[in-house]
Amino acid sequence: MDNALLDHIFVTVDTETYERARDSAFLRENYARVKVKEARSNLSGKYGSVCVAGTNTLFELFDAAVPPLPGISGGVVLSYEQEAALDDVYQRLLDAGVTEVEQRRVERTVEGDLTLPWYRLVRPNLGENSPVTLMFVAVSPVYYEHIGALPEADGRRTRRGYLDAVLGAENSAGKALADIGAVTLRVRAERAKRIIGTLETIGFQPSRENGEQVLAGTDVAIRIVVDDGAPEGVVAMGAELRQPWKGDPLTLGAGCALGPDGWSFSPYRWEN
Repeated sequence: MDNALLDHIFVTVDTETYERARDSAFLRENYARVKVKEARSNLSGKYGSVCVAGTNTLFELFDAAVPPLPGISGGVVLSYEQEAALDDVYQRLLDAGVTEVEQRRVERTVEGDLTLPWYRLVRPNLGENSPVTLMFVAVSPVYYEHIGALPEADGRRTRRGYLDAVLGAENSAGKALADIGAVTLRVRAERAKRIIGTLETIGFQPSRENGEQVLAGTDVAIRIVVDDGAPEGVVAMGAELRQPWKGDPLTLGAGCALGPDGWSFSPYRWEN
């Protein structure tokens, strides 16, 4: 089976934080390729996000006032270069029996009412009303062609090609962010068991650091912090930088800060 690669991280934030990120000159001019995305799909309906991209990976900020995934505070999306790999992922997860699994084809409305296959999705069930999600995806060849993503020399369609087509390879020049290399999730014990079991099933290697479980993949380490009281979600994201950080950390809002080691978050609290 092909290796899962980090595709992106997403976090839901309050409107003030979202708008500060959207309007931040520092993010656009110094830190990364930034785009405000407007999309409509059969998974999330119509939504917007602030996309902050490195070479191969990105993270998205969603506005809690108009969330594409209501009730979800954050998530990790892993991708495969070949759609066929998801057949194996789905079957492995079913056979492992760690949790229930869903799969579907996600379509995106692009120009007018033109709808194209966007990506295939496999998603394990992390428990009732989970504010955290884990997804496995593979972009459709049709969508790669639609955006004009160029294949690598060996013919592979890659995440880098996708991001360069959408954001422009030239726009990486002078930007600090190379890629995302780590993410920390804070979750309940039962949810942690499902996440760890799922990642081990698809080939992530487990270890323990400072008493916490770390799952190492090809290009990302996912740290699991078990806490049965605090809000669940993405609490940190490690950034690989092309150049040394200069200046003070940047605070974008309550519980959302950026510094030399990456990003820190306080998971959004949804009203019951």
